[in-house]
Amino acid sequence: VGPAAARGRDTTMLQEILAETETRLSQDLCHQPEVEAALREVLATTSMDLGEQETALLQANRNVELKQNLFGPNDYRTAMAVALVGRITMYKGDFAKSDSLLSWAEAQVSEQLGSGSIKALEVRAWQLETLTFAGQVDQASKLAGNILKLKEGTEHWGDDVTNMTLFLLAQIRAEQQRYAEADSLHNLVIPMLVAKLGPDHPNTLSARVSHGLTLTYAGRLEEAERINLATMADLRRVMGNEHQETQAAMNNLAITYNRMNQPEKAEALYRDMLEISERTMGPLHPEHLAGVVNLSTFMRRNGRCEESIEVADAALDGFHRGVGDDFVGCGYALLNRASCLQELGRYAEAIIDFEECHRVFTLIYGPEDQRSRNAAEQLTLIHEELGDLEEAAKWRKLK
Repeated sequence: VGPAAARGRDTTMLQEILAETETRLSQDLCHQPEVEAALREVLATTSMDLGEQETALLQANRNVELKQNLFGPNDYRTAMAVALVGRITMYKGDFAKSDSLLSWAEAQVSEQLGSGSIKALEVRAWQLETLTFAGQVDQASKLAGNILKLKEGTEHWGDDVTNMTLFLLAQIRAEQQRYAEADSLHNLVIPMLVAKLGPDHPNTLSARVSHGLTLTYAGRLEEAERINLATMADLRRVMGNEHQETQAAMNNLAITYNRMNQPEKAEALYRDMLEISERTMGPLHPEHLAGVVNLSTFMRRNGRCEESIEVADAALDGFHRGVGDDFVGCGYALLNRASCLQELGRYAEAIIDFEECHRVFTLIYGPEDQRSRNAAEQLTLIHEELGDLEEAAKWRKLK
């Protein structure tokens, strides 16, 4: 069982192997830095795939130290080690730091090996991943085009970087509401993944999960339901019911059911996901808390504002204790709570939440992002409603 497939299942044997490797590194290989560095990289990557980002970061930072001592601080091999730290940092939710580390690493690798080299494009694909997750869709779109242009027509077309880039570009197009293009990209990359990795590989199944969500947002609900149900069944068979990708498929199906006016089915899925994620990841894990936010959003969109506020409160408390108040999920939880407070006429509380929501979205996505502008627009409307035209004018400039 590979680490990506094992996440969410019983990984006792894999954990024992990792612990044994760590012991051997500390005791037997401390005077073999090249061997230790290679194994630290494996431990970091495996821990990252298992979702254990703190362990992954410790191993990756040690790998950087070893590479710096072996090759110097600016060598491309050191830069690749720094890039791995950047990728793990992205999974921890610090997009700005991740982008900074990856940008530095990409510059070093491109200078030494060439901008079209396999390793430079690998780092660039990791940059693309960070930009996509951070919602920087315009920058991400340009970078994806650059990567694909360098790959197209070469013997490396169809490799892991190509497939990752096509997959992320499909998600970018969906985020831009260019659903026909997103659908075409999914229909291109999924067969490529099947041919290269097989139909049951985690990457193939992830692409199918993404495709189902795209079709939901495109309003093709019957197709989305069919794909989501089939993908969820395959994920349960291959990875188990508790795997994070299985939960993502459940989330997508819940969104589909809600849009099909079947809220009872949607809520049952949301609550099943939360029970699983709290048990397997813990109550403060960002991915579990993202599910809490999704439940709050579901309740808000179904007119259950008091319940939505209560659930958003729980999510914000978890983020505060787990990853801090600047995490992207805080912005969405605040948006739910502020919108409900506004709906209930509790304007003073809504203003506080919309202002904090605007701060978080601006910090992560920038002031020109639609999420930041939407928060500013709601603040404008509330202040106009209250007759505070000076404050309304201030926020109007930012919407």
